[in-house]
Amino acid sequence: MSRAWTADDAAVAARDALVTLGMEARELQLLRLGENALYRVMSTDLLLRVARTGANPHDIARTVAAATVLRASGIPVCEPVALDGPMVFENGVVSVWKYYAERSNGQVDFRGFGRILKKLHADSDELASVLPNWDPLGTIRRRLRLATAIQVPDGWVHDLARRTDDFENVLTRFEPQLSTGVIHGDAHTGNLVDSVDGQILIDLDDLANGPQDADFAPTIVQMRRFGLAADRWVDLTTGYGLADPSILHNSPLVRLRELFMLVWLLQQYGNSAAIDEEIKLRVESLDDRAGSLTRWNAR
Repeated sequence: MSRAWTADDAAVAARDALVTLGMEARELQLLRLGENALYRVMSTDLLLRVARTGANPHDIARTVAAATVLRASGIPVCEPVALDGPMVFENGVVSVWKYYAERSNGQVDFRGFGRILKKLHADSDELASVLPNWDPLGTIRRRLRLATAIQVPDGWVHDLARRTDDFENVLTRFEPQLSTGVIHGDAHTGNLVDSVDGQILIDLDDLANGPQDADFAPTIVQMRRFGLAADRWVDLTTGYGLADPSILHNSPLVRLRELFMLVWLLQQYGNSAAIDEEIKLRVESLDDRAGSLTRWNAR
């Protein structure tokens, strides 16, 4: 696809999925558009997860299988709906999941979040042999190739590609403070649903074998760039049982996470002036010093 993947593209795939499921009369509500689009099927407890055109259905099927194993181990992750496999359409690849109604207060229980991460890290060894190795640089490079196709300025793409190459050397020398094992790979609070059934960890596409430090980098970036209160970080690490949270503050994975987030947003380039301005802000502030960090805006 030689342009940005949009909500319109995702909606076509979601509608195709409803037809396949025999539910074409149902209304859809767009909940999120990012790497994937999430649609609630109204008047049901179903959620359609639409991956971008070209997504590998085998990878999506592996994610569905992994979710089933994690739930059987008592780890509170999203529940897939049993189908023969993901549905592949011209405008996207669709899997079906349980929809979780969120509680109205919108408050994240960071201690509970920490406990969920601890359980994931400690009780998911069964998946280690079937999950890929953590490869954030591969994901970044794939997204940069797509960025070229949607007319992202060449200067940005070249600069971000150089930074990605630099991180290749950093990761080669990296020594994690925590263990290496199964990680969520994208463990930010947007992937934690505070449902009436309790907190549920969603968006399992990045499950991998890797340094468990990586699952803390998103929250540190939330403090650095989005104004998250420091006591929320204390709650997270207390819930996890991390004796000395400061050991993770200066991890190179924090800067890597910032690069990862920027390149994720790059996929939306051209969709709106506000998104393009935010991308520009982030590109220009990647080298900020610790004492003068530019505030980023959630998109």
